Amino acid sequence: MQIILQDLANPPKEGELMFNYLADVIGDEALEYEQTSLLGSVIRKRMKSVCKVLGWDAVPTPTWARHSFATNLIQAGVPKDYVSWAMAHSSNDVTSRYIASYGYEQMVEFNSLLLCPKQTSKHILSQVATLSTEERETNIRIPQRQGDIWVECCIFATQNKLNMLSSSQIKPIYKILLSPNTAFTPASAAATVGVSEFTTPIDKILRYYSEQKVLRKLRRGIYVKPDYNPLEVAVRLYQPSYISLQYVLQRSGVIFLYDESITCVSYLSRETEIDGNNYTYSRIKESLFVHFKGIEQHRGYSIATPERAFLDLYYLFPRFYFDNPHILNKEKVKEILPIYNNRSLERRVCKLLGITDYKRTTDE
Repeated sequence: MQIILQDLANPPKEGELMFNYLADVIGDEALEYEQTSLLGSVIRKRMKSVCKVLGWDAVPTPTWARHSFATNLIQAGVPKDYVSWAMAHSSNDVTSRYIASYGYEQMVEFNSLLLCPKQTSKHILSQVATLSTEERETNIRIPQRQGDIWVECCIFATQNKLNMLSSSQIKPIYKILLSPNTAFTPASAAATVGVSEFTTPIDKILRYYSEQKVLRKLRRGIYVKPDYNPLEVAVRLYQPSYISLQYVLQRSGVIFLYDESITCVSYLSRETEIDGNNYTYSRIKESLFVHFKGIEQHRGYSIATPERAFLDLYYLFPRFYFDNPHILNKEKVKEILPIYNNRSLERRVCKLLGITDYKRTTDE
């Protein structure tokens, strides 16, 4: 652990992050959730691979590390007040319940309660309350029939009732419909709704409203609003993934051949067609998913910059022909290039773009 901290962590400083992975999204809870979900998926997949090599039947999860953090500190004699503060618990009573017993069965039980992260009620209320009437009308298209849940939701929002009610008094479907996101998995919907405040399981809520034609079920585990953004679906079909490659490069003018497919990089290679949209996934090494240079966070999806998409494509397909590579920002290319840790890619990129001052900074 000390070696990892020495090599990767920032020097201790009050108010600063230990690692820089979330530095660009701090303060935006929706983007923080997207980023931490992406990191969590990569970590769980890597831990599963390690356990397979070690021959372990049980696969630890990142949540186990959180429990270990509390348990080890308490056993080491650290005051409970500090542990409660460090874990962002509302009171010491919460911490006491958290570490009351360390038995395996109870650890598993606790872990299951933490597998579905949620946004705070305060965030959900503030997010919805800041929508203007114009934004609400833009995000909620009212059908021409009475008694529809969309009509009820729009009336509810425009009457400004949100400031007068607690989060638990607002219907979960209202929170989903008023969310700026248009595609949901049960996990992302739970984060929007604040699932612990309701007794009905989130997957049951999603199934019910898809049966009522309020939401659409595109495929197992993917629910969308009527006018959904296919880019959000792309990053939710297979996680972790982000939009990159030809989709980005043809829209930025680096390549001229047009293809309507939404291209992504992920942990697997696959092509699928859903609701008239083609999604293509190319497998890339997992270590790249924890490097966010050149990946922009939008509402509901992550997308590569032209420079990151160029490097992804050249890394995966060394013989690919780029029609207009010189419009790329060379400084940004040089900044992102080291994360691939690939000398062959570096030589090809420098030759293609005429870069003569590139210095290798990573040699793993």
